[in-house]
Amino acid sequence: MHMRAALVAVALVATVAPVAQAQSQVTWDHTGFIAVYGGAQSGSFDLTDNRTFTIYDEEASLTGTQDYGGGGLFWVGGGVRVWDAFLVGAAVSYTSDKYNSPVTASIPNPLIFNQPRTAAVDVGGLEHKELAIHLQGIWMVPLGDRFDVGFSAGPSIFNVDHDFVGDVNVQEQGFPFNTVTLAPGAVRSESKTAVGFNLGAEATYGLTDALGISGFLRYTRATAKMPGVAGDVDVKAGGTMFGVGARLTF
Repeated sequence: MHMRAALVAVALVATVAPVAQAQSQVTWDHTGFIAVYGGAQSGSFDLTDNRTFTIYDEEASLTGTQDYGGGGLFWVGGGVRVWDAFLVGAAVSYTSDKYNSPVTASIPNPLIFNQPRTAAVDVGGLEHKELAIHLQGIWMVPLGDRFDVGFSAGPSIFNVDHDFVGDVNVQEQGFPFNTVTLAPGAVRSESKTAVGFNLGAEATYGLTDALGISGFLRYTRATAKMPGVAGDVDVKAGGTMFGVGARLTF
């Protein structure tokens, strides 16, 4: 398990013990709930995409690096009680991030063999998007008539859209061909479905018998294998999610 996931899991377990001790005789006797949250997803991932091609009868190379991660988060979900204070639920989340990809290249000289020139360009306008379905088992811990904490875990199914640098244009600067520049080309978009997991906790204070305000902390993770130019690359999805919203209990 990723180190951050382990830390979040330990924090949640450490929280359960005092919460359970503080629980009174109040029971969670509702049928279920629907909740809508807004927040953010934190985390940063690095990705490198390498490729080679032939120009002037020699091999040229390109290396593109990406630093992408979290962004604004939308989450909507709900659950239905199946036994005591245990619920089964499902949720949908969406987040996206825009980023640039610095590209460095080694380009052969058209006149002199084995005398490559180096060049670089920053390709912008790339985007990483995640639409995920989270299945959850939820245990509700009431701490009073109006306050409860829910702990959840389960599998997540991510649909990941990720942009790569599709191509760059090599531009010679003329004789004596000591320098060369790169210009951004087409952006290549890939989409993949990946299975991961989710675990988290949320606390709700009831404004009325049905309507409450909630805050949540959740960790999700999945890895989507996508076709890079020189082979498959691992595109990570998920991260630490947090935010606030409203819950309707019925």
